[in-house]
Amino acid sequence: MNKRRILLFAEHSAWGAASNFNEMFTQSGKYESIEIVAHTGGKNGYSFGKEKDIQKELYARNERIKSLVERKDTIFLIFDVNGLQLFLRCMNELGENITNRPINIFWSGNPYILNHTACNEWVSENGITPFAMLDLLSYDNNSIPLMQPYNTESLKKYRVGYKNKGNNNFTICHSPGHKGRGNEKGTNIIRNTIDSLALNSKLKINYNQLGDEIWLTHDECLKEKSKCDIFIDKLGEASAGGIGKSGIEGICMGIPTISAMHKSTLSGRYENLSQVACDSVEGLASEITNLMTDAEYYQEKQEQMKKLAILFSYQETLSYIEERMSK
Repeated sequence: MNKRRILLFAEHSAWGAASNFNEMFTQSGKYESIEIVAHTGGKNGYSFGKEKDIQKELYARNERIKSLVERKDTIFLIFDVNGLQLFLRCMNELGENITNRPINIFWSGNPYILNHTACNEWVSENGITPFAMLDLLSYDNNSIPLMQPYNTESLKKYRVGYKNKGNNNFTICHSPGHKGRGNEKGTNIIRNTIDSLALNSKLKINYNQLGDEIWLTHDECLKEKSKCDIFIDKLGEASAGGIGKSGIEGICMGIPTISAMHKSTLSGRYENLSQVACDSVEGLASEITNLMTDAEYYQEKQEQMKKLAILFSYQETLSYIEERMSK
């Protein structure tokens, strides 16, 4: 079978979980998938995708990159504004025209929010197929809902050996990384709510905040996360208002996961993500209490997460994308 070439342009592998898409396309056996990045991500990349057996190219203006982009049936998948800047620089420097090329873009971060008007105009003018995370759909009605895919079978392995301690003794994990200092994920609200619960009730809570003082690699983060009983992605009006990579990892591990979803459009294949929604301090305190004191409710949430994980599997996501992307 002849493989279609698909090139993924991203600032670095963690942006939009580009390396997960790369692995998804590669494992399907249908595509020659190559990730083209501006840089490795350095410390902020926390080794995302480093362990994956996939093709990567650090962008340089050379014949190797030109040979990849010049074939007219090459499919392009661009990751947000920074990936778009890299893509346009590449095509301009190598003298390649983007007209009538199968180009797709995935809006996944704050740069798109800040530049969405210009970005949407570029998409419209050039016949690009846009995808967007659920919390970014409101910035363009033409974008197709899409969340990052994950190797769900691989993530399940991290959870092997997990056993809930019971007796109201729970570990709650939150993973803001460097964003915790700026409260971008509502870290202060989360910490204060948990402290209040522990002080004013008999609940025994071990709070584990990842990436605060000690920097962890992506693999180290996953190992720490797999030990928790409840995972909180983000909370508060100032947050992105939608679940991100860290929360998706919690879901795929079968961990009862909580996240603000107030800016997300929950419809179609993603409507059941409402099961993780929590948009207030009162709601967070109530959900934690219920999970810790009601064993049946906790088990019900675990089962919900396992079913939701299918949404992010490589096989299901690939089928969904192939039906909609420019190719």
